[in-house]
Amino acid sequence: MLFCAMKNNILNSQHPIYKIVEKVAEEKKLAAFVVGGVVRDLFLNRFSKDIDILVVGSGIALAQAVAKEISPTLEVNVFKNFGTAQFVFEGAAIEFVGARKESYDFNSRKPAVETGTLEDDLSRRDFTINALAIGISGEKRGELTDLFNGFDDLQSKILRTPLDPDITFSDDPLRMMRAVRFASQLGFTIEPKTFAAIKRNAHRLEIISKERIMEEFNKILLSKKPSVGIKLCDETGLLAQFLPEISALKGVDVMNGRAHKDNYVHTLQVVDKIALVSPNLWLLWGALLHDIAKPQTKKYDEKVGWSFHGHEYIGSKMVKRIFTQLKMPANEKMRYVQKLVALHLRPIALVEDEITDSAVRRLLFDAGNDIDDLMLLCEADVTSSIPEKIKRCMENFAHVRQKLKEIEEKDRIRNWQPPIDGALIMSTFQLSPCREVGTIKDAIREAILDGKIPNEFDAAYKMMLEEGEKLGLQKGEMQKGEKQKGEKKPLSSKVSLVAGNTKRCKLDRKKQPEILEISSCALQAPQNFFIANEIPLYLFQNLNLDLIHIIVKVKAGALYEPAKFAANSAYQLLKESCAILSATEMDDFLAFHGTSWKTFVNTQYIVIQWVIPKRNLDKVLPVLWNTISNPSYRNDDLQRYKESRIKDLEYNTAKFNYRATQLMFAQMFPAEIPIGTVLTKEHIENITVEQLQNYHSQTFTNNNVRVFATGNVGDEIMKGLDDMMMRRFDDVLIKGENRKQKEPTSHSSPLIPHSSPLTVEVREGALQSSFILCRKNIGFKHEERRKFEVLSTLFGGYFGSRLMQNLREENGYTYGVFCSSLYYEEESIFYIEADVVVEKTKEAIDECFKEMELLQAELVDEEELSLVKSYMLGELLRNVDGSVSYQKRYAFWNDFQIDETELQQMIDVLQAMTPQTIQAMAKEYLVPEMFSTVVVGRMS
Repeated sequence: MLFCAMKNNILNSQHPIYKIVEKVAEEKKLAAFVVGGVVRDLFLNRFSKDIDILVVGSGIALAQAVAKEISPTLEVNVFKNFGTAQFVFEGAAIEFVGARKESYDFNSRKPAVETGTLEDDLSRRDFTINALAIGISGEKRGELTDLFNGFDDLQSKILRTPLDPDITFSDDPLRMMRAVRFASQLGFTIEPKTFAAIKRNAHRLEIISKERIMEEFNKILLSKKPSVGIKLCDETGLLAQFLPEISALKGVDVMNGRAHKDNYVHTLQVVDKIALVSPNLWLLWGALLHDIAKPQTKKYDEKVGWSFHGHEYIGSKMVKRIFTQLKMPANEKMRYVQKLVALHLRPIALVEDEITDSAVRRLLFDAGNDIDDLMLLCEADVTSSIPEKIKRCMENFAHVRQKLKEIEEKDRIRNWQPPIDGALIMSTFQLSPCREVGTIKDAIREAILDGKIPNEFDAAYKMMLEEGEKLGLQKGEMQKGEKQKGEKKPLSSKVSLVAGNTKRCKLDRKKQPEILEISSCALQAPQNFFIANEIPLYLFQNLNLDLIHIIVKVKAGALYEPAKFAANSAYQLLKESCAILSATEMDDFLAFHGTSWKTFVNTQYIVIQWVIPKRNLDKVLPVLWNTISNPSYRNDDLQRYKESRIKDLEYNTAKFNYRATQLMFAQMFPAEIPIGTVLTKEHIENITVEQLQNYHSQTFTNNNVRVFATGNVGDEIMKGLDDMMMRRFDDVLIKGENRKQKEPTSHSSPLIPHSSPLTVEVREGALQSSFILCRKNIGFKHEERRKFEVLSTLFGGYFGSRLMQNLREENGYTYGVFCSSLYYEEESIFYIEADVVVEKTKEAIDECFKEMELLQAELVDEEELSLVKSYMLGELLRNVDGSVSYQKRYAFWNDFQIDETELQQMIDVLQAMTPQTIQAMAKEYLVPEMFSTVVVGRMS
């Protein structure tokens, strides 16, 4: 009777989609079912916002027909590769899928999918309670299909797999985390055979991305009693696979009859107490990690017994390492957890010592707006079994809370900044940035926190004058050592760059600008998010920019292509491969919405750049993302693309410098890698639609894509990003599954050290030649790379370089000569290129080698090196001047796991470079015998 009432309820009085699907499916004579979590939640009286419709036939065709029945303008997102489609209707995400069966490769979670029956589809599901289906149309309308007794398991609150659990969990190890999550959320028990299989297969979790594991673990933390799920993770061996630091808390040591508490048990008690009072995930993480450093700091002393001195400090440092390992957000959320861990003993110390106003002010200052969460954590940290002790602690914490309230009302310390800033100090004493400014600021801050002066401007200003007098400073007078007006004034300055949020000032061109010697330059780290489908998003917030700049980087460049020109074709053709728009319609769509699209293909990466007006982001981004994540390659588009590229090839091959670059790649890479083959017309003609589809599906995967965005991205846009872009990555996201695959075939160390000293392609009658000198060189993460960049710049990397002076200014061989590096994961190609008058080809090459030998034999002049340092510093700052420039530079650094500290490290290297260092580097890296030479034209 219970089930009959429920089945009628789902078909008649639940979501209106069922009636519409029934009507359309009956017309098309299709058997449709509602399946999975929505059926489970119906029987559990839980709300489900996701509805899965299974059809024996084409899920895409049924979705499009149902959408048309609802409204001709209803947008349907089609994922052809997976035979699914999805749209949003009446507050629910409605997904349609054709019945299918799957088979898995041992080393991957990506299944091979083929058409199947209803039984095939239900048997592939994770648990019996999720393998329930109710017929919407046809003969089985209103009938429950329960092949694996899932309804009985629901009533008994049992979790078991439909098939052999070893196969289920080995095929998709994330299902083990889902078992624990369901047990924790729903209060179910994992059936013994299934539990044992999880223990046997726990090691298989290693093929799952940390982001996906954390998605499940975070849901465990957010359950009513997180300790249930954490204990299950520990007992099954899953916890040891991703967070062994928690298991390391277990155990009690006894020395001379004195024991400490079990920190594992204590931690779980604290997490459970927090879960009762707050749904804040990051506060729960603070509770989970608050004692994480106790194993490292545990000591026994005969006088005091067991101690864990400094565990709060060391624990706060461990938070960053743990978050990094788990691919958790390295942004303000991580810093919030670090703060809670670092400060969780401070309120307790206030209780144990005399509560002074000064100590309370400092706690408020350090905790800021997180003081209330910190107090919740401290109160939860009391887990004694003695009621009188708990009562006493709670009364003391209540006293601390009252004191915090009084001090905050009186002194306004929370998130406080002193009333005197550095700018006022500098203008008052006519100072440039210097140590004295910081000394005065610190003195004022400490005086206010200690209660020596009130938190008011007048008192702070008076103290500023007094502190300045102590330092020998006088108000309004030029300080000792200042230059007269108009003279150059070299200064040591600390610069903080907040990319994109600064307003430019109008220059007074009648005054000579101040010359600064920059010694320190701090960049703000971007905000880092891991979106639901695992793709990292790096956000460079810029409130002054109403154009949203987005860079999508895919590790799918020519170095990974299976056939010559496949990478270029697969990604350059994306704009013409939209499933819902033709190439012409796409161009019109972009133009109408003021959007630009550029695609760059290099040896390692595909770079897709979009510039979208903020007002049109919600209209444009879903289309663009769906286009690049689920392209619909068509033969006619590919044919037109081939014809165009063949014409380009014919034109480019006639250009000497283009041909020289082709030959350089053939010289530097082995022939078995496509990038080491010179492109021909036949290579382009041999590209097929199937190749493009396969290459895209193999490379455009969650773990292979990164997104960088800048602009005025407010909260409303961040909220919508999941719907506008990320959840359209592929159809399986709605089900919480993963499309993560292995990266494309890697050639991380492919370069040939030195194969042929000279390659010449003769062009009879040529008036000029193009030459390239190239060698295999150190990679981007090599410890000497930054020093080498200084050497490279001095040698030929800017307009006034040695090669430019020699070959262009003095000898007139060329209009320009240039040297640079192409970086790969572990190596690089260092190359020098120039177009020269044909009669002087050999002389120009010889002069390049002579300059190398000169740098080895003689020390560079200090003035020349200083000029290069200034030039490079200017280029460094220009590359991060504004959020768009910084976004592009950071995206490049990120290719090599380098962060915003790269700028400061490069500045440090520049300051330390000496003529002796340049000479030593030249002897190591500018050795003529190590270079190969490529010439297109004629050797004189």
